[in-house]
Amino acid sequence: MREALRREIEKELIREEIIAEEIGRRRMLEFEIDVKSAEERIALSQMERRVSISEFGARNDIGRPDIVPFEERISEISFHQQRSSD
Repeated sequence: MREALRREIEKELIREEIIAEEIGRRRMLEFEIDVKSAEERIALSQMERRVSISEFGARNDIGRPDIVPFEERISEISFHQQRSSD
């Protein structure tokens, strides 16, 4: 009888360990998702405020010159040259 009780207690401890591990894994995944979501929100907000193109070149949201790769600017440069020649 004591042996059966001891085995049941041991089984219950194992169940609790398994549940605790699953909860820990889930919390870690939730944390990773939260971090990724925050990174995506930050990247999106930076892109939204990053650059507006004018004939004077790329400007950020406070009007200071901002660095934009040439490939991104070439279509705007061509467009401005066409308008100037019209």
